[in-house]
Amino acid sequence: MSEKYTIVQHEKRLFWLQDCPVLLHSYALTKNNTNNSIFLQCKFENIADKPIKAMNIAVKCSDVSHQELANVDNFPYLDINVQPYTLFGDKTPVALPNNTTRNVRIIPLKVIFSDDTTWENTSERAYELAEYEQQPISSLGELADQYKRDLHKICADSDKHNYLPTNVNGFTVCGCGKITLNSAESCPQCHVFFQKLFDTNDAEKLQSNLSHYNALLEEQAQKDEEIKKERQRQAELAKQKFKTTAKKVSIIGGSIIAIAALGILTKQVIIPNVQYSNAERLLQNGEYDEAVQTFTHLGDFKDASEKVLETKYDWAKSKLAQGDTEGAISLFSMLGDYSDAKAQATEIQNQVQYDKAMSAFQAEKYDDAQALFSELGSYKDSSDKVIECKKIHYSAAKTALNKNDTDTALHEFLKAVPYEDSIVRARTIGNLDNKLSAYLHTVGLLNDGTVITAGVNDVAYHNGEPAGKECQTDDWINIKKVSAGMTHTIGLRTNGTVLAAGYNEYGECDVSAWTNIVDVCAGKGFTVGLKSDGTVVVTDYNDDGQCNVSNWRNIIALSRGAADHIAAIKSDGTVVAAGTNDSGQCNISDWKNITDICTGFGFFGKGFTLGLKKDGTVVAAGDNDNGQCNVSNWKDIVAVSAGHDFTVGLKSDGTVVATGYNYYGQCNVSGWKDIVAISTGFEHTVGLKSDGTLVAVGNNSAGACDVSDWKLW
Repeated sequence: MSEKYTIVQHEKRLFWLQDCPVLLHSYALTKNNTNNSIFLQCKFENIADKPIKAMNIAVKCSDVSHQELANVDNFPYLDINVQPYTLFGDKTPVALPNNTTRNVRIIPLKVIFSDDTTWENTSERAYELAEYEQQPISSLGELADQYKRDLHKICADSDKHNYLPTNVNGFTVCGCGKITLNSAESCPQCHVFFQKLFDTNDAEKLQSNLSHYNALLEEQAQKDEEIKKERQRQAELAKQKFKTTAKKVSIIGGSIIAIAALGILTKQVIIPNVQYSNAERLLQNGEYDEAVQTFTHLGDFKDASEKVLETKYDWAKSKLAQGDTEGAISLFSMLGDYSDAKAQATEIQNQVQYDKAMSAFQAEKYDDAQALFSELGSYKDSSDKVIECKKIHYSAAKTALNKNDTDTALHEFLKAVPYEDSIVRARTIGNLDNKLSAYLHTVGLLNDGTVITAGVNDVAYHNGEPAGKECQTDDWINIKKVSAGMTHTIGLRTNGTVLAAGYNEYGECDVSAWTNIVDVCAGKGFTVGLKSDGTVVVTDYNDDGQCNVSNWRNIIALSRGAADHIAAIKSDGTVVAAGTNDSGQCNISDWKNITDICTGFGFFGKGFTLGLKKDGTVVAAGDNDNGQCNVSNWKDIVAVSAGHDFTVGLKSDGTVVATGYNYYGQCNVSGWKDIVAISTGFEHTVGLKSDGTLVAVGNNSAGACDVSDWKLW
């Protein structure tokens, strides 16, 4: 069988555009062999000093002979929250309109930062190949070694530097190879301050420092010469002392021993003592680099090894006093367990981040402030500040809601999670349950209406070959809800039509003619659709009576979960059910005040049903062999999901509870927080977090839990 995708072009060279805050590291053109479509994936880097929340690009397309084709005029990367000096974009495909496209020119149109400032490419210039020449340090000739010595004083990671820094085309290229905007004060990779780095590459200053260094070497040489002369003088005195007598061989022998001992004494004691004293003088004068080198050269003489650590510690303290926090952190980190070096490094890092967080807070950049304070945990009053930020987001959400600005309200409520009822409000406004579904595979709905999948893609076979591809959703667009069945996937479109992918032995994918659909559910071999008039349609497979829904009226929501039965909520809060009832899973006619309903399945074809009530409690009916229906004591629940003999519930504070079959760890969700939606598969559980990322536990043998790199918004 052929591969599904073929990369037809992969450009790995760096591209830039003068003054543009985003670099283009690489891009690839990929062909989808199932439909011959072409899509583009770009790997960008944010080199601004603040996060990016959106970016727009245009793509100029041409064929293999560079004949122009239809272009992409404006493609948005939305809700991306890209931190400074972070790569992004390579997980987002850009569909190209012509499948003969083989060459592209990429144009950055607009960059929107988290503080709502923007960079715009009004002339619509395309990215250019980053061509520049950087001189190696060795090009300085006799000054090269001095440059390295001076560099070591200002950069703790000076060993990363092989080149001289340069400014070109609005960018600074550091000696370590990192590229930043000219406005950057320091390098994010080696942490050197650029002004100090460029000042170091001054021939006159280097020559002066080299002369000073040579003078020190000459001074040391003179001291060594004085030591040598002193050794010779002592030897001569010893000779004269014993020259006058030769009466006893033992005396002569003794003089030889004395001379040898003096030589050893000079080499092992006198010279090291002089060097040790010189190192102490350098330390006292604040010449830490030279002191470290001298103490290091002394090896295990006296406490030289300890002095190396002491000197680096004092050096770090000095850098901190001078305001060089990055240099101090680097040195303290190198010291490992010495004294309180680790604590010092942690304290400085925390204080620096705290100061950044406070600056962002005072500048009313609450998204940035909240993220920084959250990372600080219990440092100082960071936890209280996080709550303050969430309160502000919550208030902003309510204000936006009063103005009918639901997009802003949703964004702000998600930022406020789990403050007050922010989860409930966000779930209602954003229809968050529609964005996630699972069975043997996991399906996610992105903000742009496209679909992402993970896990089994060929669970059903016929004559030894896959009979359906339930994850074949790459070309789906304008989707507003996804539902994962046992062997198929259903997508509800914004225009009320329905798409399907996967196994179709029982007609479960025969939904192309459906219209005016407002809700869908993919079951085990069948699909159900709720029409806008409150009636229900279903595909033909009816072995268990699950299609007996023609008389249903006033339905407002279908159940979630792939089972042998189907349930639905009526406008008055009561429920109806159809399908297999061998475990009593359809005995729910007396349920009232239901706001959410799920169908589950179990061993030997058994099933169960869960209902969420308005008061946040949960009711259950059906098979309970593995304790999946033990939910009577659950409270403050805002969503439920039923899997294969296990049940998961989302609480109003963003935490998650579970009960039932746990062989694969699918119920190990007690540590989850800030969850806004859940879905249970066959033997795994997936949670959607308030930042749009996902967590998953359970059986991952087919990759259904490989969602850690997903970001739905």
